[in-house]
Amino acid sequence: MEKVKKIFFSLFFFGSVYVLNSQTEIVRQGLVKGMATISPGKMFGYNESYFYLHGNLEGYLSKKVSVSGDGYMFLGEQSKSPEGFKYINNLFFGLYYHVVKGNGDIFFGGQPGVCIAQLRTDSPKVPVAHTGTSPLFSAVAGCNYFVGKYFNFFVQARYIAGSHNYDLHKDLSEIRISAGLGFNINTMKAK
Repeated sequence: MEKVKKIFFSLFFFGSVYVLNSQTEIVRQGLVKGMATISPGKMFGYNESYFYLHGNLEGYLSKKVSVSGDGYMFLGEQSKSPEGFKYINNLFFGLYYHVVKGNGDIFFGGQPGVCIAQLRTDSPKVPVAHTGTSPLFSAVAGCNYFVGKYFNFFVQARYIAGSHNYDLHKDLSEIRISAGLGFNINTMKAK
């Protein structure tokens, strides 16, 4: 086991030195990046916490602007509120603005979206629940760190605003956190 640790740390060290000494500009027009991760969320005003599979595909129009599509698929909940959701899935599409320094990339932006959700029927207030779609808006802020030409580490926070108005009015305001390893590729040659 000790030998495996030494090999791992040696590869990590030499890989880090290579990445830090590389002069290739990673963040530029034509960069396409994607990721998938587990994302926890916390509803405002309710004692409800949900988990989602978060997927993202993003294309850089320039070094400072990118277009991004995000999807969240409901995986479960930490708390079992009788007036909570049976499932809640989201799709978002919008623009991000980037501040790039070396391999670091701080970003923020806005994305309109749609929520497809159904309430739980454990409550007397909701004897029957129907699937409904609702418009959403989200504000996003985060950071990417590009490790070589093909990988990046990311962390982001997303605030979601909207209302579910099927069977019972329910506020969809929520904060979600995502982090992990992403993949990227430059689709255009550097000028």
